[in-house]
Amino acid sequence: MNIPHITLSREIVTILLLKLLVIFIIKWAWFSAPVDVKQGNTAIEQRWFESQKATEADNDR
Repeated sequence: MNIPHITLSREIVTILLLKLLVIFIIKWAWFSAPVDVKQGNTAIEQRWFESQKATEADNDR
């Protein structure tokens, strides 16, 4: 009765370690580069103000 418990525990630990490894690989691959905050904000601000101007123009009608 003790053998299946050991294999199940080993399998669970192995799967958890593999998932943790995958998470770290994804973090390293996609989130390791620094972000240029200024460039991102200007693009977002341009879109935001364009949509606000369009909304104001529609409301003025």
